Amino acid sequence: MNKYLRPLVVLAVVGLPSYSLYSYWQQQQVEEIGSSNDSSISKSYVNKTSGDSGTMLNGVNTLSSLSEKQMASANKNPHSVVTQNTTYIQNNKVEPKQLESARKRYSQVVTNSRYPTLDARITALETLYPQQSFKPNELVDLLAEPNAWQPTSAIQELPLTPEQRNDGRKFIELKPERLLVMLPGDSLELPIEQLGGNLQMKVDSREALPNGGFVLHGRLTNTDEVMRVTLTQTPGLSLAGIDTPKGHYVLQANDGQGWIASSDILFKQEGRKHDMVAPPGS
Repeated sequence: MNKYLRPLVVLAVVGLPSYSLYSYWQQQQVEEIGSSNDSSISKSYVNKTSGDSGTMLNGVNTLSSLSEKQMASANKNPHSVVTQNTTYIQNNKVEPKQLESARKRYSQVVTNSRYPTLDARITALETLYPQQSFKPNELVDLLAEPNAWQPTSAIQELPLTPEQRNDGRKFIELKPERLLVMLPGDSLELPIEQLGGNLQMKVDSREALPNGGFVLHGRLTNTDEVMRVTLTQTPGLSLAGIDTPKGHYVLQANDGQGWIASSDILFKQEGRKHDMVAPPGS
């Protein structure tokens, strides 16, 4: 069956909850992208080499044990982090004054008790991505950005019909590298123009994907009810499913350019239409 026709089978089921529809859509997208040999997640931080995928996946899989054991030890024993960071400075030619400045800024912009220091976060990220070097000031610059994406005007490159461009979806530009540096305990602002403001998300866990991508599972913190959020990043494709008090919203961005829409628009029951943007290279 054609990969872009498969969602139509699910859409034919009357009364299926919007989140179930999103989950199916997300699974299909990730499965298709997962067959690619390109293991890059971010142009800025991940090398586009076919051999990186297994290493990256192994790194992501160690996040849980790292947080509980290695990071706990690092937080309690700052000398071990200092030793690691001395090596980091030597290998990456980081000026000590620049590192101290980045550490100070980090303490001002990050309130994650699991990674209270810049050293702890760099250790975690370089365990996830052992082939990468995270420059302290650039890392702090990313973490200082409160939003995962920004509203933008209609992006002409997206293969949408005139009807789809005017059906209520809002166009966005997303930074995949902003998601890349997110760890459990982090917070993030989610701008939803249709709702007239930002929602606040807290990351509960980070899950590895077979293709070297990852999923951030979290919840909204500025709502009375428990509202779940899922952010998925794979090579060249970002997906999100956001429960809100006013319904479910879905986001898709190809290489950082995309849209956010109510699932009522994305999954049209009438006429069994399907509005998904095809992934690059399809």
